[in-house]
Amino acid sequence: MSTLPTTAKPSARETAFTPFQLMLLSLMVVQNCAVVLLGRYSQAGVAAEDKFSVKTLVALTEAMKLFACVILIGIDNIRELNPSRSDSYLPDMPLYRLITLMPSAVGTEISKILANPKNSMAVSPPAALYLFQNNILYLALENLSAPVF
Repeated sequence: MSTLPTTAKPSARETAFTPFQLMLLSLMVVQNCAVVLLGRYSQAGVAAEDKFSVKTLVALTEAMKLFACVILIGIDNIRELNPSRSDSYLPDMPLYRLITLMPSAVGTEISKILANPKNSMAVSPPAALYLFQNNILYLALENLSAPVF
């Protein structure tokens, strides 16, 4: 008689979420709700000629995200070059020094990206789909009633 292999159940410690993960989840929920509510509020009761262009809004939003990512990547590269003893995300240095090191840190990251275009090509389809999703989101906000949305 053969016995079937059993899989061990994960412990409560392995399946529990960390406070950081719960905070990130909460922030994502708040952000998504805010996008929908502010998007609907900004388009409600406005004449057609006064409404903003959805394409411009999405492009500006993505440009702001790109700027924030470049800053965070630059800070991360500076931290790698100048390790600090503190638990702070920012390196232990004056702000003017951080700002002067930023262009070289960002340039280093851009050269890494250009040296390995396969990675960039791998994330291009999801990025294009996300851009399409954002355009469709605002189109739906414009044309659907609140309960349907």
